[in-house]
Amino acid sequence: MTSRGPEPTTRPLDLERIVDEVDSLESDWSAWLDRQTGEVYIDTGNQLLGVEDDFAELEDSGRLLFLDLDPHADLRCAERFVGGLGDSEAEIRVAEAWNRRGRGRWRRFKDALSAGGLLDQWFARRRERVREEVVELLREEGLAFVERPGLGVE
Repeated sequence: MTSRGPEPTTRPLDLERIVDEVDSLESDWSAWLDRQTGEVYIDTGNQLLGVEDDFAELEDSGRLLFLDLDPHADLRCAERFVGGLGDSEAEIRVAEAWNRRGRGRWRRFKDALSAGGLLDQWFARRRERVREEVVELLREEGLAFVERPGLGVE
């Protein structure tokens, strides 16, 4: 996976803050986590967002952890989400939109979710998936994190 950098600070990282940043990533963007401050730096391919310090210096210091996220996780999450839908008219339309492969699949899926009043349910499930992936990565790296009350990790 990734090599460990310097020892993290004793202050635990804010899990929700990291999840918020990761959840906002576009599919072709990547992210780096500062092990000491919990700052997330987003690479859009054209620019680095959130970088105030010298990024190269941070990278060389070993403080940065590349958030090696599964590029196919959203696809599998959507498959499970659709598989768990019931047989209401709205849910059937969402499944039909998802099962129609090809260009525009995600747009049709989100349009059907929105029309059926299921968009919030989808985004909540997707966020839960992102959180699980971030928690796993932080635990693998031995980084302490804290959760906000009422937002537990299972």
